[in-house]
Amino acid sequence: MDALKFISQYSHVSFESMWNYGNTYPYGVYLSDRENWIKWYEKNKCHNIQLIN
Repeated sequence: MDALKFISQYSHVSFESMWNYGNTYPYGVYLSDRENWIKWYEKNKCHNIQLIN
């Protein structure tokens, strides 16, 4: 969950889809979100992103 919170600072994460009985991340939704994360990464990978602890 921490990783998803981190990624959500930079790209969309479908947290609302995890509001189900099992509190799980549906695989189809994950694949859709992952595609957007990869697009975001490819677009921004050369912009000297700095991670602050």
